[in-house]
Amino acid sequence: MDNYTLEHVDLSRNEHRTALVDLLNLYMSDDMGSGKSLDPAVHSTILTDLSAHASYKGYLLSSNGHYIALANCFVNYSTFQARYLLNIHDFIVSPKHRRNGVGKSLLNHIVLEARQNQFCRVNLEVREDNLKALAMYSEEGFDFCSPNMLFIEKKL
Repeated sequence: MDNYTLEHVDLSRNEHRTALVDLLNLYMSDDMGSGKSLDPAVHSTILTDLSAHASYKGYLLSSNGHYIALANCFVNYSTFQARYLLNIHDFIVSPKHRRNGVGKSLLNHIVLEARQNQFCRVNLEVREDNLKALAMYSEEGFDFCSPNMLFIEKKL
């Protein structure tokens, strides 16, 4: 996998906890995020909740001893396929490491692991105006669902 080191997130390790929060903050403060960092008051809540979440799978990619990318994923189940699937909820590459194949390396590892576990698919959510991410996902074989699915919500 190029010059990168991949690690499964282990939230009992301080360096993984710090990397997860730091990378999530980069993502949140980005133009494609909310434009501002996470409230520090929720850092420990996120870490505690992810640690307790049975279907959480996290992946960190590092280069030269620095964590540069993160994917927060969750295992789900397709009743239509009668098989597990992997949902990529957050996919973050540090801004100074973008356009160097970092995202592709991380994505390819996730897809390989899902194949090895005989999952039926890997799915993700992406903003429709995030054209750079959409282009990378398309290059890596991701396509819109057929029929196209919409991601809708009801805020509580």
